Amino acid sequence: MVAIGEKLDIFAPEARICMQCATCASRCPSLPHNSFNIRKMMRMMQLGMIDEIIRDGSLWSCALCLECCQYCPLGIKTSSIITALRKLAAQKGFMPKPAIYFTRNTLKHGRPLALPAEEMTSWSQGLNLPREGERIFYAGIYPIMDHAELMLRISLKMPEGRFRFLSRILIVLQRFGLDGLALKLGQKGKPGTVFRSSLVNAVKVLSRLKVDVAYLREEEPWCGIELHTYGLMDEFARHAAKVTRKLRDSGVKEIITTDILSAIAFRNFYPEVIDSFELSVVELEEKN
Repeated sequence: MVAIGEKLDIFAPEARICMQCATCASRCPSLPHNSFNIRKMMRMMQLGMIDEIIRDGSLWSCALCLECCQYCPLGIKTSSIITALRKLAAQKGFMPKPAIYFTRNTLKHGRPLALPAEEMTSWSQGLNLPREGERIFYAGIYPIMDHAELMLRISLKMPEGRFRFLSRILIVLQRFGLDGLALKLGQKGKPGTVFRSSLVNAVKVLSRLKVDVAYLREEEPWCGIELHTYGLMDEFARHAAKVTRKLRDSGVKEIITTDILSAIAFRNFYPEVIDSFELSVVELEEKN
């Protein structure tokens, strides 16, 4: 039997120094909405309760927003601990069905939802943005958000068991390449407008600021943050390498985006797996 101290040394030695001050929990945006509690998880780590953690579905509720890392007085990288725990949970077969669905799509299609490229890029019609340039506008997750929001609304209305059943159906459809069609039927064939309109408005703001941008359209690679979020670190590293290579080959030097998740991925997670990741990443509100 492995002793508690040995478990920590092998798995997460940083957990040893956590003093349970609860700063992380006070900053966590997920805490009010579900049972995930980062302070509790760190204490369970100290007690060697790793098996209990990876079996608890709340482990997957963390959004990896990095608030806990930013404000931890001891500088503990709790996000790295969570991704390591999720990697272990996935290896043990405890990954939730929705996470399996999204990550399989990314590995197969390059994005979390299998939507056609023309639908992903339709928001840019009439903007006359060049298709290549050193500075690009990165749409990121926004073109799929209407479909993602639909799935969220359904999940909130359904009992947990029934939503797991729906996730299984999507995974079966995924095998035959029919899940994208199911999502379109769920939206009655009409993509939403709220998130797509925000992309149009963002480009117009940049135009008023006299900031010229290109848009790669169907060639825009998805950052793959869900692979990192769900602990598939090897897969994330390979995906990040592919995305970085594509952006470099396209001559991109600066990314401007309204998508905070993609900004976090490029700024914080890509440099962990890509040597000399030198692309400048700017959120729209930082432009002046």
